[in-house]
Amino acid sequence: MTTTPGPLPTSPAAGGPAPAAGGLSWATAVRLEVAKTRRLRLWPVALALLGVCLALSLPVSASARDHLANAVRDPWPDRLLTVSMSAALVSPLLVSVLASRLVDVEHTGGGWNLSATMGLTPGRLCRAKLTALAGVLAPVVVLQVALPVVAGRLVGATWALDTAPWLAYGLSLFVLDVVACGLHLLLAALVDNQIICVGVGFLGSFISLFALLMPPWLTHLVPWGYWAAITPAVTVGDLDDGAFQVVYTSPDWPWVIGFLLLAATTFAAATARLDRIER
Repeated sequence: MTTTPGPLPTSPAAGGPAPAAGGLSWATAVRLEVAKTRRLRLWPVALALLGVCLALSLPVSASARDHLANAVRDPWPDRLLTVSMSAALVSPLLVSVLASRLVDVEHTGGGWNLSATMGLTPGRLCRAKLTALAGVLAPVVVLQVALPVVAGRLVGATWALDTAPWLAYGLSLFVLDVVACGLHLLLAALVDNQIICVGVGFLGSFISLFALLMPPWLTHLVPWGYWAAITPAVTVGDLDDGAFQVVYTSPDWPWVIGFLLLAATTFAAATARLDRIER
């Protein structure tokens, strides 16, 4: 059964106990959440899932290395598509696990009330958690995108790299991961059983991967489809006649930006509501 984070303190306007005067500053609140990420070992979790992602995207097979070293066409779009597929599979699970772990400690340790006594209301606490988790996601995304390029050069790729699609993909992947993490933080805060939050992440991973094969209009209808929607590479041609290849393309930015703004607005409105909620 879905519940609000509990027990939540009431706001002064609702007649409940007011937060302690001179509450925690925003910087202090974020530092506390960063300390929690270390204590909860979120970095090893993030690095383990990053390892899974890299195992799927790095040119570890002989055919992949040969394709990069002896390509007759630009091999980098193909490599970017592979990176996008691995990120689509791993990223939804990554953000759900990070959000669930960082919120679960508040459910089990009475952290909602303890934070409120220091002037850190539930919504503000969720915003501090998202800021801390953005600091975890940033290096993970950089490594997700950069290491396949470095590995490609090391195995002998000589084609010039068009950096614009890679940089655009890396930035959009980071922003999408952060807003998705915010939505999972909300879910984790509203339910006591964190299996639900992680289960949604598992489901999202499969939907996100299969979204790469969906029609664009269907991809845009599900939140997890946007890991496919930001992919700036697409297959063209027919495999049977030898014209099959992967080329750069431009994502449907109006849809992507619209979703990101909608998700960010939802997170902001929901956390503002949590700040005023009455138990």
